[in-house]
Amino acid sequence: MKRKRVDEVLSKHPFMQRLMKDTKPIVLRCSEVYIEYVKRTGKIRMAKPAKPLPPNERYRVDVFQRAMAILNATERLEICRTFVRRFPSPRTYQKSGIGHHTWLEYHFGYYIILLVSLADVALILTNEVFGLGNQERNCKSDIIKSNDYIRGTKVKTALDALEVLVKPYRRVRNVHVHRGKSPDIPDLLNSEQLDQFMLTSKVALMSKPAKTPEILDLMFSGQAREIVQRMTGELDELQKVLSRLFDSILPTYETHVVLRGPP
Repeated sequence: MKRKRVDEVLSKHPFMQRLMKDTKPIVLRCSEVYIEYVKRTGKIRMAKPAKPLPPNERYRVDVFQRAMAILNATERLEICRTFVRRFPSPRTYQKSGIGHHTWLEYHFGYYIILLVSLADVALILTNEVFGLGNQERNCKSDIIKSNDYIRGTKVKTALDALEVLVKPYRRVRNVHVHRGKSPDIPDLLNSEQLDQFMLTSKVALMSKPAKTPEILDLMFSGQAREIVQRMTGELDELQKVLSRLFDSILPTYETHVVLRGPP
């Protein structure tokens, strides 16, 4: 059976389907206003800010944007997995100083950043759905999870599960983002073989001219296959965790929509 991508599964979740249904009329109306303005003035930038959306519509759009941030991140995670699988045209890339190890560090490093960021984006989405009123920078784990509306619920259980999934990468991500240090993938994965491969790739790249022995291509294929297996397992678990989060917040979203009135 062909594996389903995380973003494809989540896009069909009832929560996302409901959001798309609720926001589509609002987006279409705003688009019509903008198109009419462009036709009338010949300008693509409005001289005055667009009329603010009423609170009931603002709520729908804000939740939709936060949910789409999760969907977009999962799509890019799947792309990272695809890139890690294969180093295309290594000899061409090496002319630009990009070796096998660079390719792997870049795409797996981006994967780490995205995966860890999802825990933060999920907190922001939860804050928006429940109308907790925290600014994004204050949507910290302890603040959101200790809220009376969240504590002891399936929402907190899903958020906890997401944190467990990303925890092994959080320290590496912080060093990578805040100190500009490339992720030590061999140490992270506790792999001596990967360490040997990374070193061999660096030495080959430093040769003048750069040399790419066939063994290096074979080493990359073997190491990439193991890393992709790890990524696949994590992404499949991520899909389950995010689906549970969507399941748990959908009833609250529907309640808020009713209370705030039709668009």
